[in-house]
Amino acid sequence: MRPDLIWLILGVLLIIAEMVTPSFFLIWFGLGALIAAGTAYLGAVAPVQWVVFLASSAGMVLCSRKFARKVHQKPSLRTNVDEFMGETGVVLQRIDPVANTGLIRVKKEEWRADASEAIEAGSLVEVVGSEGAHLKVKRKEG
Repeated sequence: MRPDLIWLILGVLLIIAEMVTPSFFLIWFGLGALIAAGTAYLGAVAPVQWVVFLASSAGMVLCSRKFARKVHQKPSLRTNVDEFMGETGVVLQRIDPVANTGLIRVKKEEWRADASEAIEAGSLVEVVGSEGAHLKVKRKEG
C-alpha cells in the first residue's frame, strides 16, 4: 500500500477517535498524519515523513495547551453564599455552638450561623465559610 494512503487512513482514524473520546489530544496527531500524508504524496522518504508527523503533531499540541486546559476545566459552581465570603454581619440571635443556635444578618439577608465560640447578639462577625444553609463566622475584631 502507498505510504500516503497509510498516513491518510491513520489521520482520518485519529480524527474519528477524537470525535468519540472526551479528550482534546488525538486531533493534533490526526492532523499531523494528514500533513505527513501530504509529504509522502510529494515523494518524501519515510524518515522525513516521520519527522514531519512528529514535529507538526508536537507543535500543535504545545500551541493548543492553554486552549485545551480551558476546554477541559470544570466550571466552578458558585452559589449565592459565595458572595458573603469575607463580609461583615451582625448577630441577631446569640450564636451558641453547644445549643446549635445563631442567626446573623449580612447584606440585608438573614442566615443561620455557626461559630467555634459563643457570640452574643449585637456583635459583629466575619463570614469565613459555609456549610449547607449555615454561614460559618468568626468574631470580628476591632
